[in-house]
Amino acid sequence: MRLPQPQVQDEVKALAQAELVKELQVLRGWEPVESLIPGDYPKSRQELRKVYAFKSFRAAIQFMNKAVDPINEVQHHPRWENQWRTVIVYLSTWDIGLKISRLDVDLAKVLDGIYAELTRPSPKSSAAS
Repeated sequence: MRLPQPQVQDEVKALAQAELVKELQVLRGWEPVESLIPGDYPKSRQELRKVYAFKSFRAAIQFMNKAVDPINEVQHHPRWENQWRTVIVYLSTWDIGLKISRLDVDLAKVLDGIYAELTRPSPKSSAAS
């Protein structure tokens, strides 16, 4: 079964290997992976992948919900899955044949920021000390 795809964006280019290596020095925990495209064997896709761990299922879903608006703003949507307290995110650019682009790197940074915000320890009140 073929899934509907977004309109192709012009001017998007795949990152060169050297550019990707440089970005991965900043993108902690992200890794490039290659996987088969379901229903389109033997074609494959190149993706950035990261596994986010949370304290609860509710916190994992909260992360996904909080990411919806920024994702819709840039109109670049992840492939992701939720397994209990874990969210696995895959980023790839459909427009250029499912390769990694600047759009993926930028969205990875946004998602890392949301994760940092949601998992930041709350400041201890002075009354507790």
